Amino acid sequence: VLQSALLGAGASRLVFLVSTAFQGGVMLPLAWAMGPWLGFGLTGIWAAQVATRVTQAGMLALVWRRGAWASVKV
Repeated sequence: VLQSALLGAGASRLVFLVSTAFQGGVMLPLAWAMGPWLGFGLTGIWAAQVATRVTQAGMLALVWRRGAWASVKV
């Protein structure tokens, strides 16, 4: 929800950067580590995705609370 709210407010670059960083920099390596490498399989991959989404939501909540999105020129 926060991601869509920030997109609607015109902060698409910020949303892109946060989403890309969390998907490529956190979720993929964590899913690989939890799934095949540590042997948790699909349960580990799903856990990695949930952890990444919760952390990303927290980051976007901080961005929203900071209010820097309000000064974005559309």
